[in-house]
Amino acid sequence: MLRTVLALEGAAISARTLRRTRRLEVRRQAGDPRAPEDVALTRRGHLFGVPNSQIALLYFAVIGLLSVTGLGDRKLIRLLTLLAGWTSLAVSAYLLYSLLFVLKHRCRVCIETHLLNLALTSVLMLPTPATDPMRRRRGGSRRRQR
Repeated sequence: MLRTVLALEGAAISARTLRRTRRLEVRRQAGDPRAPEDVALTRRGHLFGVPNSQIALLYFAVIGLLSVTGLGDRKLIRLLTLLAGWTSLAVSAYLLYSLLFVLKHRCRVCIETHLLNLALTSVLMLPTPATDPMRRRRGGSRRRQR
């Protein structure tokens, strides 16, 4: 349940950030002198030419979908999800470093998203009933009736 909530919150934040960034891009291209500078419009706001918020939206949506459907508890998918979680955490650490020490900018939404990513990756590492070997040996979470 917590996985789902964190993933959906991450997807919602990423979607809002993506919409805001697109609106700013349109304003800047139109030559609006009042269009504010935004971290998402810098070189570090993109990974392989794709906006970070778009990648984050896809990541959080996939994790949420796997969590809701229960597919995230299958061994191979769980392993791939953990790998994706650790990768996203490494990218988050790099982006947070860039934000705070290279760009010297304080973006509240960016920092919230990185912390949310840390929380989600931590939750992904917790055993689930389907993957916990102790529960399987005991025969599940139910106690035997005598």
